[in-house]
Amino acid sequence: MSANKQQIAKNAIYLYIRKGISIIIGLYTARLLLQRLGFDDYGLYGVVGSIVVMFNALRYIFTDSVQRYINVAKSNSDDYSVSEIFSIGINVHILLSIIFIIIVEVGGQFILYNLDYGQTPYWEVQILFQFSIFTAVTTFLTVPYDALIIANEKFNAYALLSIVDIVLRLIAVIVLSVFQSYRVLWYALIIFIVSIIVRVINVRYCKYKFKSEANYRRDTRRELTIEMTKFAGWNFMGNLGYWVTFSGTDFILNHFGGLATNAARGITNQVFSNFQQFIGDLNTSFRPRSMMLYSEGNHDEYYNLMFLNTRVNFFICSILGISFIIFANIILKIWLSIVPPHTVIFCQIILLYSIVRSLRGPIDIYFKVKGNLKYYQLTEFFITVLNIPISWIALSNGAPLYSVFLIMAILECFNFISITCIATFFCDFRGLEYFNRVGSRILIMLIIVLAISWFTHNPVLDLSSDGFLILIQGIVPVITLIFLEFFVLFDSSERSRLISILFRKHNR
Repeated sequence: MSANKQQIAKNAIYLYIRKGISIIIGLYTARLLLQRLGFDDYGLYGVVGSIVVMFNALRYIFTDSVQRYINVAKSNSDDYSVSEIFSIGINVHILLSIIFIIIVEVGGQFILYNLDYGQTPYWEVQILFQFSIFTAVTTFLTVPYDALIIANEKFNAYALLSIVDIVLRLIAVIVLSVFQSYRVLWYALIIFIVSIIVRVINVRYCKYKFKSEANYRRDTRRELTIEMTKFAGWNFMGNLGYWVTFSGTDFILNHFGGLATNAARGITNQVFSNFQQFIGDLNTSFRPRSMMLYSEGNHDEYYNLMFLNTRVNFFICSILGISFIIFANIILKIWLSIVPPHTVIFCQIILLYSIVRSLRGPIDIYFKVKGNLKYYQLTEFFITVLNIPISWIALSNGAPLYSVFLIMAILECFNFISITCIATFFCDFRGLEYFNRVGSRILIMLIIVLAISWFTHNPVLDLSSDGFLILIQGIVPVITLIFLEFFVLFDSSERSRLISILFRKHNR
């Protein structure tokens, strides 16, 4: 078990280095893009190009569909089965891409026709929409290669490829200064080219590093193809609900607030995406080992690892989330210089949603390792898409624009409770043990987190605040929360292990 934890820690380090570099470059890229495009074009790209943003955020989730089967095959040391699964994964994702294009093209035309896009010509909006679809599909078709890299736990390469991606996106923004008109279209085109370059690099790396495993085979078993198609299809459906919710929210905000509100939403997406990918990286470091433990029958070790994964997720996300909520005004002002209206409150509330959603990752891994996704994904789909009609009704009756994110957070609480009950009653999940060792502790901390958020949700701290105010209203609550979570979330043995690791590193 210690070897497992050492490998997970090593994987996490690579991913956090990747994420640290990606966040720094990503934040600068967003600021530069806002300056290059202006509020209206930035808002237009945010609402029309939201499918690109969401598919980038969901990319590591779709990877599970293939990785789950690859990990099982690798536990049996069967390279032929791995290459067969990889080949089926490519076929399945081509099929799902075709379905996605049909759904988005049909539904998107209706939405675009009713979109408030200011003075922008309709033909320009249409071209932007098509480039966004091409980019999303190219990203989606890269998933089987991501799965192969993660299943082999080559997280150093995975981190490097991600950094290449984010650097190319920064270059895309810098290049925009060359163009004097139609910048948003040129940006969409360049991002599409970047997605193709990243896909080519991923393909070349996998074919070089995993020659036998990345060998595409036409002679695949029909029953395995059907099984993987069903698995990926249900996974696609659940995540389609997630995408529909976020893109639908963009269109609702556009209808009630215009393009300037979508500019604020675009910044909010950037913040949320970084938080989600941060937690996603942590789950990614746990996932291969968790899947192998369960497939090998080591269920006790699997549950220990899963419970630790859940508590660490909540610990990291709640600390970072509350820190951002308290210092949102200062952070956004330093980051963007000119902050679009509504951005602060949008970011603060979306991070509450992110804290709740951080609990979902380990449960998601459990459903996938069991291979039973039907009821889980159906439940997630129907609960998450409820955000669209409820938000529309709320804003139609005069609710503030940020209500859409509050509704999203509340529905996510119901979603998490529902899928945990489904796992317990239909998939033999140890629900009672989960509540005793994880749920009860997180519930206590969640109440404390909500209390702190309630008292600090207003942007009272800004660049003109004096040091004493920042200390009392900002730093003290964060430090208090860290200590409380350290003693409530983790048991004595885990605390001792964490302290020993810290002191060992300090002594070195």
